[in-house]
Amino acid sequence: MTNILNEFENEPEMEEILVCGKAVISKKFEEVDWQSPETLIEENFRNREWVECERCGNIIYYGDGSEDVKCPNCGQKIEDD
Repeated sequence: MTNILNEFENEPEMEEILVCGKAVISKKFEEVDWQSPETLIEENFRNREWVECERCGNIIYYGDGSEDVKCPNCGQKIEDD
């Protein structure tokens, strides 16, 4: 990669592309949520956005719990705690 960059070192258009690319990469890097997947899973269970079916163990999106939800795998009704 370094060899390719060196070839275009004196090309103004390529320099502009490289500078713009670095800016985009930096911005995207800052936007990333560096939370681990395990933390997100724990939060979803803690906030009851996800629940585990008591009958079959399937993970179900429960949302805010305002609607009746049944397990799509076994049909077990999810009870609000």
